[in-house]
Amino acid sequence: MTGRWVSSLLTVSLLLGMGSLSPWVEAQTVLAQARLSEREVRELLEQGVQQTGQGQPVQGMETFERALEAARQLQHPELEAWGLLGIGRNYHQIGQRQQALESYEQALILFREINHRLAEAMTLNNIGGVYDALGNRTEALDYYHQALPITREVGDRAGEATTLNNIGAVYDALGNRTEALNYYRQALPILREVGDRSGEARTLHNMGAVYNALGNRSEALNYYRQALPIRREVGDRAGEATTLNNIGGVYDALGNRTEALNYYRQALTMSREVGYRPGEAATLHNIGAVYNALGNRTEALNSYRQALPITREVGDRSGEATTLNNIGAVYEALGNRTEALNYYRQALPIRREVGDRSGEATTLNNIGAAYHALDNQTEALNYFNQALPILRDVGDRSGESATLSNIAFVYRDTNQPDKAITYWEDSLNILLELRGELQKEFRETFLQTNRGRSVALVDLLIDQNQPQRAFEWANRVTTYELADYNRLIGVRVANPEAQAALDDWNNQHQQVQALRQQLQDDFSEALADQMRDLEAQVNQQAETLANSYPEIAELFEIE
Repeated sequence: MTGRWVSSLLTVSLLLGMGSLSPWVEAQTVLAQARLSEREVRELLEQGVQQTGQGQPVQGMETFERALEAARQLQHPELEAWGLLGIGRNYHQIGQRQQALESYEQALILFREINHRLAEAMTLNNIGGVYDALGNRTEALDYYHQALPITREVGDRAGEATTLNNIGAVYDALGNRTEALNYYRQALPILREVGDRSGEARTLHNMGAVYNALGNRSEALNYYRQALPIRREVGDRAGEATTLNNIGGVYDALGNRTEALNYYRQALTMSREVGYRPGEAATLHNIGAVYNALGNRTEALNSYRQALPITREVGDRSGEATTLNNIGAVYEALGNRTEALNYYRQALPIRREVGDRSGEATTLNNIGAAYHALDNQTEALNYFNQALPILRDVGDRSGESATLSNIAFVYRDTNQPDKAITYWEDSLNILLELRGELQKEFRETFLQTNRGRSVALVDLLIDQNQPQRAFEWANRVTTYELADYNRLIGVRVANPEAQAALDDWNNQHQQVQALRQQLQDDFSEALADQMRDLEAQVNQQAETLANSYPEIAELFEIE
């Protein structure tokens, strides 16, 4: 009833090339070594880039440290800056953000001193990535917007695409999905043009995450499934784990828990294999959410409690807030409202601190649900009404529908049935819009997952002696095909046999429509049963026609 959902891990594509990484490591940690030539230092830097790209931060760090010390011995500021950049990227990868910033800032000074504009843009981009990871979106955008014109000035198409992608990720984190998609769509063709397969996969993945946040699961799966084989092709094991995790998230949202756990477990194994701690935390968190949905509270708390210290270790404030929120949800499901509110109240200020508008709305919604269960309807309504405008602002239609339903429960329980009916109808209208965007195989599961609010509305309408209206809603929320069949009247197809079958089907469909009108004018159980039987025949006939004639199948489906 509370309309909770779990934040999926979003990959922010930091530029990884001959200079997208970097913090300072004290010189005394590096053993004295023979003086290396400039060529040998460059080879070490290349090796460090490869190790970092393969998800080996410890080995990468050691290699960049050796290169840094050698560059200083050579008094070569450019190579020194590249070493700092590489060390910083590895610090960022293991979640040590402040050390990453220190190295990036030293590298930025050196690159500006030697007027290396390309590397300056890379470093600005990576500093933006650290601020983004720290939840400082404004500062992140500032650095990204400094980097973008430089990449265009020097003709660095790959860097331009990476920066566009990163700006999109910030807007996504801020809940501005339209702007996020705008930047991703600018980045994607450039990445394909320059042959950056890793960057292409990251951007496809991030577009999938936006569509998932918007409740468009079919489109989310489409983009994730484009990203996954590319990540395997380029050997991006951490990225592959992230995409597997997010595919699991889509199946979870669709109510297919078995398939969700299958993908989450693949992601968890892979994250642990490559030492990808942020991915491990996110996947543990999501596994906990599945167990909670299945009613296994012990396993849910176990997974969340494994995830929470990792989020803190890597400085993932957003992930920490999400995990705190969901621990609260488990305690709420166990009936411990006091403990639930304790965790929700820890999560809420963090979500505001990092600018996670969607997450803020989730936690506000959950606090409202806890107060509703405690029969404090005034406080419940207060929190639901705080959540609702945020959800509309960020374009989260699924969350908006859930919150409208929660408000309806409050009005029902405070004996305000007219208001409750209005809010439930608004909620279900959104739900039906979202259902219309799904591929056919996901529609029934989607409806079953969200069945509670439709049952509540139908029950209330019956209690209010409105059986016709109750029947209309019961009918609308149990029809999976969703095609606007009225638009098929008079449609012609080239195949005469198919046309004859379509004409026969149209005749029966119009009989259903006539019975539906009769019900609205004069409701009776006998007429309702007759209409349901005929509608079932018509729907079955539609399935048969769609399977027999491709041209009719195309007509039945909604784009």
